[in-house]
Amino acid sequence: MSLPVSSTLRSEPANESHAGQDTTVPNAVRQKRWATKSRTGCFTCRESSKRHVKCDEATPACRRCQVGKLQCRYDPALVPLCDAKKADKAFALAPNTSRHQLQRNDGRILVEAELPDWDYLQTIRYCASSRARPARPTKNGKRKDPVFDLARAPFQTAAVITTQIGLKSKQYGRVLRFGEEPAAMSKLWASHAHYQRKILALANQNIQENTAAAKVRAFTCICQLTFDDLEVESIQWKSHIDGALAYLESIGGATAMANWSPKTPMAFIRFFRHIVYQNTTTPALRHSLGYNNYTDNQLEVFLDDTEFDSEMPFPVGQKLLLIHLTRLRYQVATSAISQSRAASIVLELFRRLSSIDVASWAHRIGGFGPAANQALARIHHDAVWLYAILALPRRVLLRWAETQPLLASDGGSPIPDALDRQRVLYRSRLLARIRRLHPELEYPAALSWPLVVAGVAAAAAAADGPEQDRDFVDGSLYAIWQRPVGNPCAFLCLTKLRAFWASGRTGWEDCFDEPTPC
Repeated sequence: MSLPVSSTLRSEPANESHAGQDTTVPNAVRQKRWATKSRTGCFTCRESSKRHVKCDEATPACRRCQVGKLQCRYDPALVPLCDAKKADKAFALAPNTSRHQLQRNDGRILVEAELPDWDYLQTIRYCASSRARPARPTKNGKRKDPVFDLARAPFQTAAVITTQIGLKSKQYGRVLRFGEEPAAMSKLWASHAHYQRKILALANQNIQENTAAAKVRAFTCICQLTFDDLEVESIQWKSHIDGALAYLESIGGATAMANWSPKTPMAFIRFFRHIVYQNTTTPALRHSLGYNNYTDNQLEVFLDDTEFDSEMPFPVGQKLLLIHLTRLRYQVATSAISQSRAASIVLELFRRLSSIDVASWAHRIGGFGPAANQALARIHHDAVWLYAILALPRRVLLRWAETQPLLASDGGSPIPDALDRQRVLYRSRLLARIRRLHPELEYPAALSWPLVVAGVAAAAAAADGPEQDRDFVDGSLYAIWQRPVGNPCAFLCLTKLRAFWASGRTGWEDCFDEPTPC
């Protein structure tokens, strides 16, 4: 009985013993042999692409190179660095072969390791591209570009995924909550959740170890969870901040952290900056209190003044006073101190604030340059003062306000209320300085917090153009958020400001009636 034609057709390439023989059946329909599409084949086959040569990607040498007795060379990048490092102890690179052919000492070939996952490859691509360069600040005369670090791959991959989520949020015109827009965002949300779980597992793993390095790594993991939460409208960000502060206290606090690392990691500085700012835009009774007992020397561990911080560009002494003024809000709200004592503290803090030397700091720190540094420091100096006027109770500020000089409104009539005079003075001066610097500043995100403070001040009824001030604040904060790597916190604060302006109220906690990241 004769076999069907299809059974007699060869489905595999002929070996060397059958080379040149005709193996087809007469009158049979010629069928094209199936072959996979090679994207990572050997160089020999890929260089022969004009002849439509396919590579089966076999290792250590593909079948076509074996049959043709050709040198089979693969891309060295196919060997992951982590596997190459582990293999160095037990394997030696075979002489006269490509890097992918790792050979054992007994002569056998090591099978090629699995490639990194797609998210890792996308992260490497993002770090190697220049798409984000225009949005990153130039500090000390050079721009700091992202560099892929294999040791920090989960953190960097999570950061790139949240950046992609941020870009999608801008397309929708709002900061997306986790799980929103499932049709278009399902893969991003799944990747986001995957790396959040991975970083959380790393945090728990390092918490179990009792070494200084493990404790620093655990704290870093919690910091990264917070940063990722701030990129989406997540309810977990404040829990992660409070959890990180509680963990820090359990392992010895800022003093222990200073002993473990000679230089404070930038992730810690960035994390602490978020705490300082978010406490200003949080109701006093809901502050994060984990650092309230720190002394100024302990706080300076996290307020490193040796490097320029583009998000908090002012001297460390000014940062400490902002923390003290926010603490005073909590103490007054909880009746921890008397009104007269609080008024005395205000006088002392304002005396220290007026003595801050921003000029010497601006020339020493590098950053955007002496002129821009000094302008930024003065803007934040006025913003700290205006924040105190707006956020502290009126009865605590009156003693100081009554000692200040009389101020006339734009119409020339004196403003009778002493505290209103100071509010108008600092709001007008703050917005004038922001308007001068804003068009020239390469990194407008450095003005986010002063703009928020000015926005709250613009809600008060006055004769000096609050509507124009609101429009300027609204447009500036929205533009900051719309930048490629713009912080979503600017838009979250803007959302609160818009509702606040529409309400007709004027109090600081009328605007920030719930914890709001800033």
